[in-house]
Amino acid sequence: MATLILRRKSQWSNGLRSFSLYLNGEKLGKLKSNETIDFEIPQGHHILTAKIDWLKSREYEFDVKSEEKIKFEIHSERGSTWLFPVLAILMLSDILAGIFTSWESGIISGFFWGLFAGAFIGFGARFFKNRDNYLITTNNSLAV
Repeated sequence: MATLILRRKSQWSNGLRSFSLYLNGEKLGKLKSNETIDFEIPQGHHILTAKIDWLKSREYEFDVKSEEKIKFEIHSERGSTWLFPVLAILMLSDILAGIFTSWESGIISGFFWGLFAGAFIGFGARFFKNRDNYLITTNNSLAV
């Protein structure tokens, strides 16, 4: 039997949710944040896929020999890690701008809400376009 090693680094985005893992279309298990799991698999040709909700990775095809170890690292798309902190800063800026009672606060508030809406729409469009590539799978084969 060969060994399939799946590793997930800790990330801010999706940190509280598990990735569902599929090998040859059958559910293999779940991978939590900052976790590494080993699976014994038969030698031959395999297809690995990871999913979270309606987002998934591309199908990764690989061949494995008996007694071989093959390692994959699975993580979220990097663009998703900066979006929510940026939006939080924009919201905080709007709250701080609301402290002022002059007409300038309305302009500042409108500017930040415009940035928020633009970022949300832009990221949403990118999200839907790349939903089948949201999870990244990296192969690092190990010789036994």
